[in-house]
Amino acid sequence: MAAFNRALRQGKLLPESLSKLLTGPPPGVPPRTDGGPCAGNPEFAPGSLGTALGFVASTASSSAGRLQFAVSMTLSGGDAERMNTPPHITDALKSVFCPSA
Repeated sequence: MAAFNRALRQGKLLPESLSKLLTGPPPGVPPRTDGGPCAGNPEFAPGSLGTALGFVASTASSSAGRLQFAVSMTLSGGDAERMNTPPHITDALKSVFCPSA
């Protein structure tokens, strides 16, 4: 999953026009300029998140593609617990890759 997202973000899978539809912000929303969870040191592109009943998975790749972060979790709670996991995933990424976190 991480290898796929890295290749997608680096423009190796789709023409640029299609890649922007999947990796860019929604129409009318400006792109992120904060460099991601590490404030650009290193810069992480917005990751992907998938959920299902009792399960959450997420990946993120640095813009250069040299760093990847992938995590999956099994949850015993319902939708509320699943929807509250993204900040915890970001905190985990920061603890591994962000020097000032």
